[in-house]
Amino acid sequence: MTMENQYLEHVIVMLQQVETRANDSFAMLTEQQLNWKPNSESWSIAECLDHLIVTNEKYLQVFEAVKNGSNQKNFWMSLPFYSKICGNLILKSVDPDNLTKIRTFGVFMPRYSNYAKQIVCDFEDSQNKLIESIKELDKFNNDKVKIASPVNAKMVFTLKDACNIIWKHSVRHLNQAKRLETLEAFPQS
Repeated sequence: MTMENQYLEHVIVMLQQVETRANDSFAMLTEQQLNWKPNSESWSIAECLDHLIVTNEKYLQVFEAVKNGSNQKNFWMSLPFYSKICGNLILKSVDPDNLTKIRTFGVFMPRYSNYAKQIVCDFEDSQNKLIESIKELDKFNNDKVKIASPVNAKMVFTLKDACNIIWKHSVRHLNQAKRLETLEAFPQS
């Protein structure tokens, strides 16, 4: 299927790969393994997945507003080049190759400290909803439509930047979760 916003094809492939890698990597882990973390400052595999679910939910709300015509325009969206600056800053910060630890906003924090194995299936469901929503954004000019970040109305960027932020952010946290399995102290069962 050829999309009007051709970059979306790559976004969808990347999100599908994240979903597949997460399922292949984590579906067979025990609850102890999913919830293990090396220290109180780190997230567990389950917390990484829940953080992505929470993030997806926030962006799904924004995307729904675009689709139903209720996306609120604000002053920051009218400033020339401002959305490009914001988009580039966020894209750089969530890039999977950028291993610098960045504190997340409270609204994106994992909701719990202990999770059932269901978190892997919940993540798969969340990814599928996100992918379907992103497909529906193809009818909009993704280079022109601007949205505000779910955390701060002053942080604005295009739909294109938002979709690229989401897949890069997903890969970044999947990689973070996968690194936990390589630590010597990671439980074997």
